[in-house]
Amino acid sequence: MSALIALILATILGGLAGPGAVERSIKQQLRQQLKGAQLVRVEVHRGRRLPPSRTISSIEVELAGFRLSQPPASDLRFEPDPHAAAGKIGRIRLRARDFEVADLPIQQLEVDITRLRYDLWKALLKRELRLIGFDSCTGSVRFTEAGLNHFLRPRVTALDDFRLRFLAGRIQVTGRARTALRLSVPVRLRAKLEPSPQGTINLVEPALQITFLPVPGFITRRILAQVNPRPGAAAPGGRPGARHSGRPHS
Repeated sequence: MSALIALILATILGGLAGPGAVERSIKQQLRQQLKGAQLVRVEVHRGRRLPPSRTISSIEVELAGFRLSQPPASDLRFEPDPHAAAGKIGRIRLRARDFEVADLPIQQLEVDITRLRYDLWKALLKRELRLIGFDSCTGSVRFTEAGLNHFLRPRVTALDDFRLRFLAGRIQVTGRARTALRLSVPVRLRAKLEPSPQGTINLVEPALQITFLPVPGFITRRILAQVNPRPGAAAPGGRPGARHSGRPHS
């Protein structure tokens, strides 16, 4: 997910440095990167046009209906530099809905970035995309039960009849565990969803039961390993995945 956000930010900054109208340039580049997108809307609000200002009040981007097998690497770099001549964007609001990234269906993604600063002269003269700072970045992502079931079912090899449901503030995974005696035993895992700084979403505070009996912690961890990112594995954007932070019942 972080790779997708970096790609969109790079496209926005590339549009600011490109020739012609900013809205048209960003929209064209987004359509090239997100082929098949059903909706691409871009609105740029400036504090003033004359005399020209290096500050843009806000940029709003709305996307829908695209599919990426894997977000391509972007040229965006983050290098804080208080001495660089900064172009400024007061706020960037990104809204994307009904799309897929690496076969994961996502119902809605929202990202808000405030007071983003980028190296103005490198963007204008060298077409280099260098992000030098921002005040805050918040976001949310929403999945559907059907979408998560479709994505996780072929990837969870420890369970047959894999099924996932959303409960009040928690998530429930049920299925049938294969045993060494060739038995298929019903299991139920309940846990909370927790986002990580690496851009992944983990299951935490897990409680696993088999036919209504508490299960040893090492089995719970083995099941969770099928769902959560593996320690040291590359997460979107090339950063290591996060370990799950829950403490299984033992």
